[in-house]
Amino acid sequence: MSEPQNQPILNEMPSVIMALFLLVVGIEGFIVLGEQGMLGNRYGLGMRYGLINQFGLIPAALNTQIETGVFSWFELKRYISFNFIHGSSVGTAISCALLLAMGKFVGSVFSNVATLIVFIGSAIGGALVYSLLVPNGPVLFGMFTGVYGLLGAHAFLRWVAFRAAGQPSRQAFSLIGFLIGIQIVFAFSFGNTWVWVAELAGALIGFLICFFVAPGGFQRILNVIRRD
Repeated sequence: MSEPQNQPILNEMPSVIMALFLLVVGIEGFIVLGEQGMLGNRYGLGMRYGLINQFGLIPAALNTQIETGVFSWFELKRYISFNFIHGSSVGTAISCALLLAMGKFVGSVFSNVATLIVFIGSAIGGALVYSLLVPNGPVLFGMFTGVYGLLGAHAFLRWVAFRAAGQPSRQAFSLIGFLIGIQIVFAFSFGNTWVWVAELAGALIGFLICFFVAPGGFQRILNVIRRD
């Protein structure tokens, strides 16, 4: 008897991507239950925004820490914690869909550790760039910055493939360009929040990180480039 043709959507998903997915979905579920009043009086309608204020990245805080020379763990943890709180269930769903799509593609080539390094490294790097360039910007939250890092890794893998095949490599960046373009249009049409700065930086940093964590490392990539 032949095996069923239809495979589960999450079949063979890299374990690190599944872990990130379940963490974000679990937090969103907790927030929704709190907003519905199902977790007692301690939680309520303001729960989501309370968590954003507690765990979101406040860009202005970086300048203050640099000026005073005092770096607190409470503020530094935000460079990771901001990834896991979203502004709405719709935002959570979109970011999770991109996480699964890009994570499966990148994780099929990279190890779990390398995939996690790309995600976390891009999120932290993108948040730092955002804090430096937009110090008066709104609180940064959601895992789009880290997901754009995976998009950068996706572009990297396509770029290497195009270079190895002797084809124009600029096609590798078409998806990032398209998504960032949409983000910029929405930003200026509905109130310029400049959050796209963090996402663009995350994508570029994710691309650069791949030179060091890709299978074969920097030397292999250098050989591909020199082959042209």
